Amino acid sequence: MDCSLQAKFGYIDKIPQSSGSAAVYGSAVHEAIDSYHKGKTLDEAVEVFRNYMNSNEPDYWNRMTSFTSYMDQGPKMIADYID
Repeated sequence: MDCSLQAKFGYIDKIPQSSGSAAVYGSAVHEAIDSYHKGKTLDEAVEVFRNYMNSNEPDYWNRMTSFTSYMDQGPKMIADYID
């Protein structure tokens, strides 16, 4: 419910929003999976994830999250999705 409401605020209402670490991580995973569906290999999709994470600094860090944990979890999540 929150994601759809946030999307409405951002895309329809054009209200600027801050992005927490969870949102940046989720977007990175989505970009990687999307790239896989467009023909990239697993390794290339993981590279898309890593590049996204390295180039998009969140406005704030959600509790109990860290860059290192996301960089470890992302490739595993992408591989699990593909399997």
